[in-house]
Amino acid sequence: MLVDLFSFSEKNKIGSFDLPDNIFALESRQDIIKLVIDHQRIQKISGTRSVKNLSEVSGTGKKPFAQKGTGNARRGTNRAPHMRGGAVAHDISKNNKSHKINKKVKFLGLSHSLSLKVSQKKLFVVDNLALDIHKTTNLLGILSKYRAGTNESILIIDSVKTDMNLFHAARNLHNVTTVCRFGANVYDIIKHSSIIICKDAVKMIAETSKRGEK
Repeated sequence: MLVDLFSFSEKNKIGSFDLPDNIFALESRQDIIKLVIDHQRIQKISGTRSVKNLSEVSGTGKKPFAQKGTGNARRGTNRAPHMRGGAVAHDISKNNKSHKINKKVKFLGLSHSLSLKVSQKKLFVVDNLALDIHKTTNLLGILSKYRAGTNESILIIDSVKTDMNLFHAARNLHNVTTVCRFGANVYDIIKHSSIIICKDAVKMIAETSKRGEK
């Protein structure tokens, strides 16, 4: 698929770039995209939520009083779930939040999300993302050429390492996210309105597809 190749700073068309059809020209599968996003969000859960069971509640294990003859209801321990300050009946500390999916499915979700942005004409391929200055105002002037409104969010995907001037210029902008190729993920792609990706990052994604890895 041939698309326009832009100069990042000026958004001038400087040529054409061939996007791999097996990554950027797929018919969007919403079910696969949702599966990968759910996986990402579940993995962010810390899994540290815990309650105390009978063995963890402080207190003696001695029987409080005799079984019969006191006039009280039978009681074997003060740490029972029905007692004040006692344990929790159904322990959730072993709640497992792991959610595994195959690497091929992860990459397929990435491909379908990128294809969706291409079909919406919200993906722009640029030659490189290097900036001469790390001023935020300068970056805002550049990004205004790529989005319809000031509140429209943009995800910028660089190659191996994010340009430091770009990183420093964008870190104070709440609706602009910069990542390297290895930080590109389905959730961020769908969350942001537009995607700006350098051609080297596209080539790296294509190579990953050939290897069958994430």
